[in-house]
Amino acid sequence: MADSQSTTSPNGRVSGKVVFISGAAQGMGASHARVLASEGAQVVIGDLQESTAASLAEEINETEGRVAAASVRLDVTDLE
Repeated sequence: MADSQSTTSPNGRVSGKVVFISGAAQGMGASHARVLASEGAQVVIGDLQESTAASLAEEINETEGRVAAASVRLDVTDLE
């Protein structure tokens, strides 16, 4: 992420909201993450595929020109 990126959300349907998407590193989850970020949300991409999730977050941030996404390791089968 470039230091020049802003955390200011653009105006959109979900502007100012934080969205957590599990299984978002690829497929429908990734598509939802991109759309929600483009509508102003800050998106947390949770997935077992850590590097893929991180790459998607970087892609979204570059596309949006702001800090719009972050990634975390998420295993929904592990309750601890």
